[in-house]
Amino acid sequence: MESALSVAKMANESKTVFLNSISHDIRTPMNGIIGMTAIAAAHVEDTQKVKYCLGKIKTASNHLLALISDVLDIARIESGRVDDELGTCESTCLTLGELGMHSDYALSGAEGIEKVRAAHEADNDYNVCLIDWKMPNMDGIETTRRIRELVGGEVPIIIISAYDWEDIELEAREAGADAFIAKPLFRSRLDSTIHGLVCPVSENEKIKIMENDPEAYDYSDKRLLLVEDNELNTEIALAVLEKTKVQVETAENGKEAVEKLAGHPSGYYDLVFMDIRMPVMDGLEATRLIRELPKGKGINVPIVAMSANAFAEDVETAFAAGLDDYLSKPVNLEKLYGIMKKYFK
Repeated sequence: MESALSVAKMANESKTVFLNSISHDIRTPMNGIIGMTAIAAAHVEDTQKVKYCLGKIKTASNHLLALISDVLDIARIESGRVDDELGTCESTCLTLGELGMHSDYALSGAEGIEKVRAAHEADNDYNVCLIDWKMPNMDGIETTRRIRELVGGEVPIIIISAYDWEDIELEAREAGADAFIAKPLFRSRLDSTIHGLVCPVSENEKIKIMENDPEAYDYSDKRLLLVEDNELNTEIALAVLEKTKVQVETAENGKEAVEKLAGHPSGYYDLVFMDIRMPVMDGLEATRLIRELPKGKGINVPIVAMSANAFAEDVETAFAAGLDDYLSKPVNLEKLYGIMKKYFK
């Protein structure tokens, strides 16, 4: 009984520390957003000053969005969904799915090695391996070492742990680990670490992405269908997409989107951006019907969700309905352009 009370007390103290910390962390970018907005409003005739302020606001906004995502992840953990090894694996897979990554899991080092071996022999290697440090029978370092023996250095390996990894960092890197992530596995941390290893971007590409240089994207030979019921969202999306020179058609709801796909030959649209919550017909039902169109008209067209529903369950439901990728609103421009580059091959 005393042990249970002690654990509960420590948990409450940890929550207090976390809430105090997150309150500070949230107020910091909010202060930047409010302050830079005021400065921009006071210098509306100074184009360079306003541009500078907008850049700072964008940075602070992205920071704030990442913090909110982390708080939602904490809430999911506290709700009891991650209470054992299986739950941790399932939750992580859902988070990865939310980030547009298809994943698999193993409950031991030995099982993980066999999955990597099977994928390698099928010439279908995993793009990245996340390996827990503390596991029974075979720890994460030995698992990493054996996977390196199987696949060489091509597959990035990330060690995950709730403990301080300074004592094992040298040994882990010698075994073949590329990076480390602390538990709990926050969405923002997973996203940045994995993309940094799997999709490194050159400095020139980063500059073009950050400046939204139109010369970085020229999709004038591609056609895209934007399905969105909100007029303001449509206006913003069209302004963003205009920079890529892509041909854009619009639909105000899922029913109209299905009719457009049905009224054109297969391959007419190269990509569909689909809102989820819409009147008349939502994006999930529209996607199901598009996939069932006669003559295979909707089988191969990539359909990407653009939705304010940002929970892992929403992403899982979207994939089950037949969507190929998922972008959460507010949409990150780098990810948006990355999706276009991915499907406009």
